[in-house]
Amino acid sequence: MKTPAFVLALLLLAVLALVKAGTSSAAINAFLTVAALMMIPWYFGTRDRTKPPSNPEKIFASLWVWFRRIVALILGGPLLFGGFHTMLKPASDGPLSSWFAPWVLILFGLLILYSGWFGAGPDRYAFRDDIDQHKENKRRYGWWF
Repeated sequence: MKTPAFVLALLLLAVLALVKAGTSSAAINAFLTVAALMMIPWYFGTRDRTKPPSNPEKIFASLWVWFRRIVALILGGPLLFGGFHTMLKPASDGPLSSWFAPWVLILFGLLILYSGWFGAGPDRYAFRDDIDQHKENKRRYGWWF
């Protein structure tokens, strides 16, 4: 069985199991939304990168990168702000709160912003790979950003 058909069949079975269990429609909608968001990177991973992208693929890739960046700003921005705010105005004089918590917040905020801006390349453990993949996607999809 081809992989896309297998994944869609599993998704359909999961939805049917949720419906049979008496799950609310809001929970099913949330499940489908999360499942769709999880399938987007998988979809782009299955594309033949030797062929030029189709117009729908270009549109979906652009929508995906902007969605990813907006989510990264919503999540990473407050972490960064909270880290700097805690560093400048600490809540207590405890041994860890003066330096540990602000730096953890700042580092997590930077990691989320980096991941949201550049995405992830094929090698999950190399940051340089992410930037090279982003440059390749800019060339492939004709992005200016």
